[in-house]
Amino acid sequence: METSAGDAQSPFKRMPLRVTANGKDHTVLLLSEGLQKGIKEFQILLDGIPRTLVLKEGCWGFSDGTENGLARAIWNTLSLRYRV
Repeated sequence: METSAGDAQSPFKRMPLRVTANGKDHTVLLLSEGLQKGIKEFQILLDGIPRTLVLKEGCWGFSDGTENGLARAIWNTLSLRYRV
């Protein structure tokens, strides 16, 4: 049985991830549970600040519309880690 980011037994449930975008390192912690294919929105902790990533028109971005390159890098890292 596969585990996902939202499973209680998932060893990665609260593991911080490091993402590099635009030459800067960021620490990301997934706050939302149940990360799976088809998800359109989820919450993360980005460098200690709560942020929401949303899928708009096929591209990942932040809910406030800023730093879409960073949001795409975060999604790529999370989707590889959790096999989404």
